Amino acid sequence: MSVTKKIVLEALYHLSDGGKHKLRPTGLFQRLIKWTKLSQLDVGLALQTLREEGVVKSASWGSSPTCPQAMVEIQLREKDVPEWAQEWNNVLASNDRISDADRQALDSAGEALQEFPQEMKARLLQGLVDLRNNQQRFQGKPQYLVSARHLLGASKLLDRLKGPAREFGIDIDSFQPSPKYLAVAGPPQPLAVILVENPNCFETAIRAGASKQFAWICTYGFGVANEKSDHDGAMLQANLTHRVTHVLTREGNPPKNPSLLLRHSNLFFWGDLDLMGMAIFDRLKRHFPQLKLSALYEPMIKELFAGRSHPYVGCVGKKGQKAQRLNDPMAQRLAALCRGRAVDQEIVYDGFDKLGMHPLPASALDGVESIS
Repeated sequence: MSVTKKIVLEALYHLSDGGKHKLRPTGLFQRLIKWTKLSQLDVGLALQTLREEGVVKSASWGSSPTCPQAMVEIQLREKDVPEWAQEWNNVLASNDRISDADRQALDSAGEALQEFPQEMKARLLQGLVDLRNNQQRFQGKPQYLVSARHLLGASKLLDRLKGPAREFGIDIDSFQPSPKYLAVAGPPQPLAVILVENPNCFETAIRAGASKQFAWICTYGFGVANEKSDHDGAMLQANLTHRVTHVLTREGNPPKNPSLLLRHSNLFFWGDLDLMGMAIFDRLKRHFPQLKLSALYEPMIKELFAGRSHPYVGCVGKKGQKAQRLNDPMAQRLAALCRGRAVDQEIVYDGFDKLGMHPLPASALDGVESIS
């Protein structure tokens, strides 16, 4: 390898963190000149050679071999290339039905597929090719059905690969997303509407008779599974803000149109007393400005200080929760309060008639500090 080519390659490795990150094409040539302190001619010749050798790749190049017009990928140093990446590269290289631009588009799918045997990766690639070629036949069909039919019988795989699939030329938006469901309980004209993060607590409130005065809304989305999960709140947020959501009446005779309930002046959120719960509330409030934290958080705050709380660890389903930037002042105060320890909303089993009508008062946080 010539000295100038080695210097330019080292510069590319420096800018891309050893080839782990793609580089923006705009200004890349000038950055290489600045970093290497080589002439424009030397950098251009070295870059052209690296491109011809396949070390530097881009889906689109300008008239000059030194002018990439799409994101630039640098081949990982040989010792840094994981086995799964080399396996996926071999699968891509051995398929003669796709172009170099296709291989570039699908390259990032390799990490998600690293647990698949190589033979299955080859079949999956064939499925993606067939789907791209015949996608018009499946427009308007459910995405999970399209995924299962083309991608190894796996209904969720197309969603997992939607980034590289889009780059490959598959119009993901032409397929129907998975159905969204909200479970609702309550009277025709409720005094208040409470959005509940966890289905278990939705059921607890109903069994306590709280649906006679108030409307309760939660979401279900994992078949018959009803285990505690961080996904519950995220799913509630997604389903409440989704354009097409199916409403299932659990009890009573609440309005069939959820938008009527979501416009209620007494709209409250009740979830876990943890960092994720506060983030979900804060995001929901952007869609529903009148939304407030429910007074049902008050007994949870008392439990936090009574020692019935837990750390953010995997065995309680909270590993990886981190403080996020919040806009709502009350959410900020509660997030600061529970930054070290959390309380699940299932700890509340009564008091719904008294607390369901009210927002969490600011006085509930007076004189308290976070628990570490």
